[in-house]
This record gives sequence, C-alpha cells and structure tokens, in this order.
Amino acid sequence: MSIFHSLHIEIQKSKRTKSFFIVFFLMIIATVWNLACTVSEISKHSELWIPGSLFNNQTVDVLLLPMAISVFVSKLWDIERSGSTFKLLRSNGQSLSSIIFAKMELGIGFLSLLSLFENLIILVFGYFNHISISTFAFFIAVIGKIFNIVLLFMIYQSIAVLFNSRGVLLTLGIIGGFIGISLSAKSSMLFSFLIPWIGAAALSPYKFSLLSSETNNISYTYIADDLILMKLSLYFVYIILMLLISRRIFKRKDGEQPCL
Repeated sequence: MSIFHSLHIEIQKSKRTKSFFIVFFLMIIATVWNLACTVSEISKHSELWIPGSLFNNQTVDVLLLPMAISVFVSKLWDIERSGSTFKLLRSNGQSLSSIIFAKMELGIGFLSLLSLFENLIILVFGYFNHISISTFAFFIAVIGKIFNIVLLFMIYQSIAVLFNSRGVLLTLGIIGGFIGISLSAKSSMLFSFLIPWIGAAALSPYKFSLLSSETNNISYTYIADDLILMKLSLYFVYIILMLLISRRIFKRKDGEQPCL
C-alpha cells in the first residue's frame, strides 16, 4: 500500500474526529495571545518596537505548542483506540509502522502550515507597525518552529504508541507546556534545545537580554542570537536521532525486526 494512500486514509479519519479544527483553533488562540502580549509589552516600553519583540517565542509558544501537539496526536489516535481500525487496515496489508508514519507526515505537515501562517500574521503585524523584519530573521523563525514541531510530534506519537492512553498523552502535553514556560528563560544557553519543550524559544532568532536589574529601573531588550545557525544544525542532528529512536519503537510495537 503506497504512502499516499495511507496519508489519504489518515486525512479522512482526521476529518471525522475534527482533529484539524481543534488544533487550528488552538493555534489561532496562540497567535492572538502572542500578539496581545507583544502589544501590551511594547506599549509600556517604546524602545521595544523591534523585531526581537515579535520573534522570541519566550512565552505563549513554549506553553501552548506542547499542549496543541499532544491534543492533535491524541485526536489522530482516537479512532484506533475506540474501534478495530488497526485490524482492518492490517488485514488490507498495511503495517502498523506505515500507519504511524502516515499520521506523522499528516500531523507534522499540518502543524508546519499553521506555524507558517502564524509567522506570516506576525510579519504582517510588524509591517503595519513599521517594524523592519529581515528575511533571514523570518526564515529562521519559521524553520526553528518547524524543527521543534517535528521533534515534539515524534516524542508524543512515540508516547501514544507505547502507552495507548489518551490521559497519559494529554497529561504529558500539559506538563510539557508548563516545563516550557518555566524554563524559557534558559533558552539563550547553547544546549538548552536539548529540553524539547523550550525548543521554540531556543531556536528563535532573538533572545531576551537583561540590561539593568535595579529595583526601580529594570530594563531589557531582545538581541539577535549569533549562534542560531549552529543551534539549528545541532537540532537537525537531534531530530534525526529522535527519528531513529521512534522508528525502532514503532517497529518493535509492530512485531517487526528493527533495523536502523
């Protein structure tokens, strides 16, 4: 059975579980919330009308992205949990690993499109507010977010395969969001991206920088990350390693001989 046919089946199942609508709604909330936080911040500090205020991913993204992905993965697996879909598909010659990879392609593709849409909205907002955003910064913002989506999706899908429990998956999504928001201040550190839930902040083109911490004069800004290309390169290797681990998990679950 071709991968395109498997992907078509997953799209049809996702329509029935309203997977697309739920995640689209969550991403719209994230985008509006992100812009609202930015407007509130720069309205109080006029010196923050800079690109770094728009593309730093320090708050909303690290909180909501793990939650949105865990919800999406959970919805993608709802039919399999509630019925005998696996038995039917496998009787038609489709392996468990091919089903899983079809779900992964669908989920990562859809979430990446939503991420691109979110960044385009932020870009347009910056344009109408006379904030000059370089093509390079926009490109890095898009690639960084997509890289984090790929890694988180593989992690949560592996959890779905191992535990087959919606409650475990959603709980870990919520925990991941709170880990992300709690540790986002560490995202400027070189190897902070090893913590999956702060990947969106670690791979953003701009980072928070404290200028003064005096009690009555706390000032800060956002500066370009000079190491961002190195971080993206290392993160790509991280994704490959996670893909190999996920592939082994899927094949073991399918009863196949794992071969990396």
